[in-house]
Parts: sequence; C-alpha cells; structure tokens
Amino acid sequence: MPGKKSGPEESAAAARTKNKAGPAGPGENPGERRTRKAAKSPAKSRAKSPNSAPKPDSETKALALKVLGSFSELYPDPKCGLERTDPFGLLVATILSAQCTDARVNRVAPVLLEAFPGPGEMSEAPLKAIEDIVRSCGFFRMKAKNIKAASGALMERYAGKVPRELDELVTLPGVGRKTANCVMGNAYGLPGITVDTHLGRVSRRLGLTANTDPVKVELELKNLLPEEAWTRFSHQAIAHGRAFCHSRKPSCDACPLGFCPYPRSAAGKPAASPKKTTVARVRKTTAAKPSVRERPVGKPVKPRGPGKGSPKTGARDGGPGKRKSVREG
Repeated sequence: MPGKKSGPEESAAAARTKNKAGPAGPGENPGERRTRKAAKSPAKSRAKSPNSAPKPDSETKALALKVLGSFSELYPDPKCGLERTDPFGLLVATILSAQCTDARVNRVAPVLLEAFPGPGEMSEAPLKAIEDIVRSCGFFRMKAKNIKAASGALMERYAGKVPRELDELVTLPGVGRKTANCVMGNAYGLPGITVDTHLGRVSRRLGLTANTDPVKVELELKNLLPEEAWTRFSHQAIAHGRAFCHSRKPSCDACPLGFCPYPRSAAGKPAASPKKTTVARVRKTTAAKPSVRERPVGKPVKPRGPGKGSPKTGARDGGPGKRKSVREG
C-alpha cells in the first residue's frame, strides 16, 4: 500500500516511539507506558491549583484563633456593608463596590435594580442606560459592561439563577473570588472569606499572613480559621480596619488588640534611617558681576536714545514727536 512503511522504516519508527515513551516497566509495552504517564498529569495540575496553601505553623494558628476570639468580643454581630441580600442584587452590588464605598453602592444599586430587577431585564437593557445610573460609582463603563454581560451569562447558562459554587461564579464576567465569596457567604450562607483592602491590611499587620495577593491571603486564612467562621471573620476584620486599623494613620493607641505586633504609636515605630548626604557642589568664589544699579563710581553712563513710542508721540523718553508737550503749549 502507498501509505504503509516498509520493514526497516517500520522498525525505526517503533524505536523512536519506544525512546519517546521512556523505559517500560516489567510486563509493560510502550503504549501502556504512555497511558500511565498521561494518568499522572492530572495530579500535577492539581498540585498547581490555587485552591491550596502551605500548612501553617502552630504559632500562627494559635494567633489566628486568638484574633478570632478578640474579634468576637469586639464585633459580636458583624454584618455585610452592602445592604442587598438577594443573590442577583448582591452580585450586582458587589460588582459596583470595586474602588467605591459601600455607602454609595447602597444608594446606586436600588435605583439600578428598580429599573432592571432581574438578569433578563438587565441583559436586555441598553448599555447606555446602565452607564447613566452607575456613573457615580467610578469605572462606570467597565462595571456596566460586566453587569450586562454577567446577566446574559446567567440567562444562557444558569436559567437566570445565580450559582452557589465558587468555581461557577468566577466564570461570570466581572466576577472574581472576592465577589464570589461575598455572594456565597451573604446570599446563600455558605462559608467564604472576602478579601478586600481592609481585610488584607488587618491580616498582614496582625501577622496572620505576609502575602499581598488576595488569593494567597484567602487560602492562608482558610487554613488558619475554622470553616464556620470564615464569613464572620471577613466582616469583623473589615469592621476593625474601618474603626482602628486605617491605611495611612492607624489608631494603634486606641486599638483594643494589645497583642498586635504592629507598632502601637509613632514613638514605638523604628527610627527612620538617616538620608544619605550628598557632597554639595563647590560654588565659585569669584565676585559676581555688578548689576546696573551697582555700577562702579566714575563709569560713564550711555545716554538713552529715542524709544519705540507710539506713532503719535514718536518717542517714549522725550524723543522727537508731532505732539507738543504741556510746557511748549
């Protein structure tokens, strides 16, 4: 047959296949070796999955439980800053909350959801109409586009229902792990850690994590805290960040967490390293040139010539002109 290899060519091809597949095990042909190698590949992909974090040490875990106990005393009934509790309304509000205050979102979201109450109405709404309503939330074009696209995806894939699983939520346009955990924890009552700027800052200053990546912070905190406390801890850490642990000027002196390793006052902070002094340029010691007002005595002064006066006077400083002066008149 024209496509069939001859004897020597077939042997060479088999040798190349054997070398590529690697040495076969006892009683195993090269085809089984390739199958066994392919079976190991999912394990490697699972090892690289972001849903795992290194196991914490006992000291950090004890610190996390201590922080959780103190937060439970300080904030016994924490609540989400967003007022929406229905799944779709909370999904829309959380998308709007990016780089925006909860107070503004709580004013804008009801207006938007009153005009377009469900995923069907939102997906069919004109993009310009959504933009006009959410304009005051910042990044309004991107947020309006994501809200409209996410609503369309809900209609196409989930029959207009907001999914309950994190892996399904993050497939929606404009929805990340923060939004997904917020919807899961506050709309469905499922445990989730919502890592925003407040929670990340408080966790780092307390020594619970050193990461700045929100996904890594979320996974580390999940290993430190019991699952039933994930949502509650998120609200408590956010409340503490707003009350005491501010970004620029934290109120460490008034903070009730006396065990916090972060500097508790300006005096307790390590002294700033002195700035490096640079060698100043050597200025010239020669005498400066005398100005016009400080001319040496005896030096003749050049007489001033006629200036560029107006066409009527001809000169500005007494030059010849057509108009006579007052004295001559």
